[in-house]
Amino acid sequence: MTTVALFGAGGKMGVRLSRNLAKSDFDVRHIEVDPKGQERLKDAIGVDCVDQETGLDGADVVILAVPDTVIGKVASLVVPKVAPGTIVVVLD
Repeated sequence: MTTVALFGAGGKMGVRLSRNLAKSDFDVRHIEVDPKGQERLKDAIGVDCVDQETGLDGADVVILAVPDTVIGKVASLVVPKVAPGTIVVVLD
């Protein structure tokens, strides 16, 4: 099974992706640092968020659905921690 780490899961685009991915066979790990975003995601599809380390552990795909203003910061923290061959998708 493909494991997806979704950063920004509680944001506008993150919730949309989470809804669609919930209908798939992917193992999705939702990562959201904002408590309001965590609550929004819980209300929208009933899932809890995980911390970054848990989300990245064994992820095959990483999706950065974060605001444009923090893409560089988040990417600089995430990219060094992913395994070789991991797909990283940045939404803009």
